[in-house]
Amino acid sequence: MSVYVITGVSKGIGFEFLKQISEDQKNLVVGLVRDIAATEKKIAAELGDRPNVHILHADLTKYASLKQAASDTAKITGERGIDYLVANGAFVPDLDGYGPIGALSDKVEEVDAVSSQLSQTNVVGNIHLFHLFLPLVLKGKVKKVITITTGLADIDFTNQCEAETGALYAASKAAMNVIVAKFNAQYKKDGVLFLGISPGVVDVGRTPTPEEMQGLMGFMGKLVTYAPHFKGPISPEESVRHVRSTWEKASIEGGFGGAFISHLGNKQAAMVRAIFSYAIEACGNKSDKDTDSDKDSDKDAHIVSDSRSPKSPKKFYTAIHFHDLPHLHRLCSIPY
Repeated sequence: MSVYVITGVSKGIGFEFLKQISEDQKNLVVGLVRDIAATEKKIAAELGDRPNVHILHADLTKYASLKQAASDTAKITGERGIDYLVANGAFVPDLDGYGPIGALSDKVEEVDAVSSQLSQTNVVGNIHLFHLFLPLVLKGKVKKVITITTGLADIDFTNQCEAETGALYAASKAAMNVIVAKFNAQYKKDGVLFLGISPGVVDVGRTPTPEEMQGLMGFMGKLVTYAPHFKGPISPEESVRHVRSTWEKASIEGGFGGAFISHLGNKQAAMVRAIFSYAIEACGNKSDKDTDSDKDSDKDAHIVSDSRSPKSPKKFYTAIHFHDLPHLHRLCSIPY
């Protein structure tokens, strides 16, 4: 039996994490959300009675709520502690979701407000989450702390593919990637694996508006000339299966401590897939809120690189060609 604590399980891949993991009655799953009633209603309607699932209130922007959630979790898990802490919750704004950073030049107040919320939610909130739940992780047997991140945060990919979109969100995730590495630097000696994983391009059925599609296509046009073998989005079920498989295989001994990789276990695929994951998620996320095999990688993207190691310092070149552009209307990744 394993014990999991997952943030942002109210919908999207967060809910899928809860769904898949709790299918095994031997697992104990604690989901942290802002709206307990709505989440419990969704669980009852779609999953039925699952006594191994516990939903607690927590808000990444409110330290007191995280502290209370940690205390309540300790009462639920007892001396077992927790094996997996999954930081899935995040704030994904639509302010710069499908436009370049220069488009923000006259949006001073919006940039200030969104940047503040991004920092508080995606960075500071997760720092508090880690600090508060780490004593429980240290009690557990597996000792893995997983952060759901994005390929937009990679500097090499941004420069080589001229990825203009999602600047503010990317900055918050890049900061969080550093935080993951810093926690790894301190706690790997205690056997705790800290790891950042991109979930990939995930289809949750949301249709972008014509304006959103235009902005999205402008960005994708920069990548189409490379013509790799990207086939389109994957389902939340497939994404979560890959992510779980990746974190099961990852270890400190294998060099994954503090790493930033894709749901397929390599860095390069993370850059290709997650950049689309965010661009389409942002243009479809008008609420701005809601805390969320290697052979298969060849089906989706061609990687021009002779190294798949997350520790490799080599630069790489990646790109995506959509063989069925109308299929874009179905793209939308919800990482929270």
